[in-house]
Amino acid sequence: MLFFNGLMPGTYDLEVKILRFGQEETIHSLPIQVKANFIETPFFWMIIGFSLLLLVYFIFRYYFNSKMKRELEAKVERRTLQLSQTNEKLKEAVREIEDQNLRLQEITWDQSHLVRAPLTKAMGINQLLIKYSKYSKVAKSKEELEIELLETLKQLDEIVKETHSKSENLKK
Repeated sequence: MLFFNGLMPGTYDLEVKILRFGQEETIHSLPIQVKANFIETPFFWMIIGFSLLLLVYFIFRYYFNSKMKRELEAKVERRTLQLSQTNEKLKEAVREIEDQNLRLQEITWDQSHLVRAPLTKAMGINQLLIKYSKYSKVAKSKEELEIELLETLKQLDEIVKETHSKSENLKK
């Protein structure tokens, strides 16, 4: 076995000179083949190059994934804050709507109960005044009925003013 350092892979002829008594007797040529170690092969260097490319790819991918993750987390945090603020605004709007609904129910009740009683009374007194001469057993004079009609209309006017005041508060 022979070891040669620094020989490139390939086929070589090894010439061996035989000397006998100081005289060259014969020259023999031996063909030898030098094979490369695995680390000297192009395939090895291709694997190293490919491995380096993969390493660079995964480093960039990790970097950009980390960056995208941070950006996405920031966006999610901002959007969550916006949604929370919008949710609070919606809750406030619902409270306002419920308050207005209560006021509207109160106005409706006033219209159906408080306004109708004096209105009906005023309409009855008006009919009585129109046909006063036909009725013989009316306990009040025409002037007393007119005064009572005026007081009933004033009472109705106050109720309408209160209702208007309540409806003005709805706009706020």
